[in-house]
Amino acid sequence: MTPKPAGPPDGGWGWVVAAAAFAVNGLSYGLLRSLGLALPDLAEHFERSAQDTAWAQWAAP
Repeated sequence: MTPKPAGPPDGGWGWVVAAAAFAVNGLSYGLLRSLGLALPDLAEHFERSAQDTAWAQWAAP
């Protein structure tokens, strides 16, 4: 009787989970950074300062 070779303990899904976590973190950071590019246009549209517009963006429910 020969022993069965040991496989990865997670069934081989560790790299998939790591890649998905990397993609989610990268995309969410990219989205937050890109919202800053739209802030001057939003401030101009609502005829408010950038500070007032940013405060309203985070305070909205």
